Amino acid sequence: MDRIPMKVTRLKKRNMDEAGILGLLGRADVGQIATVDADGMPYAVPVCFVYDDGRIYFHCALAGKKLDNIRANPSVCFSVFELLGIGASPDEPCKSWTYFRSAVATGTARILDGDEKRRPLRLLMEKYAKSRPVAEIPDDSVGRTCVVEVTIGEVSGKMNEKKG
Repeated sequence: MDRIPMKVTRLKKRNMDEAGILGLLGRADVGQIATVDADGMPYAVPVCFVYDDGRIYFHCALAGKKLDNIRANPSVCFSVFELLGIGASPDEPCKSWTYFRSAVATGTARILDGDEKRRPLRLLMEKYAKSRPVAEIPDDSVGRTCVVEVTIGEVSGKMNEKKG
């Protein structure tokens, strides 16, 4: 796979390197997919997903708003967030802190057809089965499940980790 273009965030000291971004995409359980409808209205929803070789895959019902939006405009944004800690000083309300890791990817979504769905569905099942064996996915399950592939065009990562 070619390297994914990395975007440097505005606050350079918060940038996450490629290994950190790919690690986060590999371990995060839920991400947000953002689409835009035909009238330009944004729409973001959480999805269970799997990252594999420059692509993000998620499954959903065969019909719905995010699919309508993807058909109208395949440009999407995908994000994941890992909260490491959060707090505020009760004595000084404006002194707050958040420790986190996040990644944002932009790219192009494509709705997969037929047997194209099998491999991503297997990858999804293996991810969420947490190393337990996964049975073969029945044809009727593949047929009644939509799978979307997002080819990442650019990705950035940001973090604020507790020191020491």
